[in-house]
Amino acid sequence: MKSILVADRSILIRGVLKQKLHKTKYRITGEAENGKQAVEKFLNTGPDIVMLEFLMPEMNGYEALREIIRINPEASVFMMSTFKDKCLITQSLELGAKGFFQKPDFEGLVASFEQLEMARHIHS
Repeated sequence: MKSILVADRSILIRGVLKQKLHKTKYRITGEAENGKQAVEKFLNTGPDIVMLEFLMPEMNGYEALREIIRINPEASVFMMSTFKDKCLITQSLELGAKGFFQKPDFEGLVASFEQLEMARHIHS
């Protein structure tokens, strides 16, 4: 089972993700309402995957991404938003994010996680 930390200010979106991942090998084992909580939970729990919303209070997803990658450059962080802002997506990928998902559909969510696992397996 692979653990996922989800940081989104919306409890509804966190619930949608739980449903999308039901009956897969991925489980949401941690939740955060803002970027600051996400970084703290990342440090304390070391999840396999982190999903960050761009727009969050206290510390936004972009800042949280930067901090998580500083802590662990190999961290598997995916960004998510209702908007497809190419500039933010490009910047987050350059900082080390592994991908982007548009809410609330999350098309290709599990496939992206599996591709990341396969790539890591090949390189190890």
